[in-house]
Amino acid sequence: MVCKKCGARIGRNKFFCDKCGTSIGNVGEMERYNAVWKKQRKKAIIIGCVFVAVIASCVTFVLKSGILNTNAPVSSQNVPVEDMNFVKAENTPIPTEQPAVEAMVIATSEPTAVPTLLPTIPPTLLPTKSPKDDTYLYPSDKIIFTDRFLQSLDKDTARLVRNELYARHGFVFKTKYLQKYFSQKSWYHGDLSVTESDIMKQFSAVEAQNHEIIVNYEKSMGWIETNNEESGDEMPQ
Repeated sequence: MVCKKCGARIGRNKFFCDKCGTSIGNVGEMERYNAVWKKQRKKAIIIGCVFVAVIASCVTFVLKSGILNTNAPVSSQNVPVEDMNFVKAENTPIPTEQPAVEAMVIATSEPTAVPTLLPTIPPTLLPTKSPKDDTYLYPSDKIIFTDRFLQSLDKDTARLVRNELYARHGFVFKTKYLQKYFSQKSWYHGDLSVTESDIMKQFSAVEAQNHEIIVNYEKSMGWIETNNEESGDEMPQ
């Protein structure tokens, strides 16, 4: 139930309003009052829903029809005659004085020297030094040649292995191929004052034994003459 005076809800089995203290009075009369109040509230709710639906329909129609589209181009057919000049003036670009200014600058400015552009060489075309190799064909100054190693050599490689013993001590080769090959090694430092006999004296015990082994192997393979005991630089090509 609802209080007649303040409209507050009144619970069952109560004879006074908890909010304003008004006496409920006749229960039957209060029930009739509440029934009327519920009908009026229901009617108001229905009317409100209908009103909201009508408003929503109107908004949807306006959006779909494009009446409020402000980006639509202005047509001269719908513009009054007195406003035609305004439309043309609005669409006509405003002339600028930039050409005149540029002409004045060109006329008054003094000629300046144009810097000469030097041709540039792409980095890929610049000559570069190839990195030197620091490897050895065999650690012939520390380890004796093995049969398996010798059998893996061909004629040219065996020649390089033998001459590597001389290159370790700075021997300068007369053969261009040998000199070019060992010049690419970072550990090679040629010395023109060093002779072959000097290097033979500088050989360690391991190097002297390896020199004898490689020379005898090349002779057995027929790669050098049996009566030639000199270094690879003096061997037949």
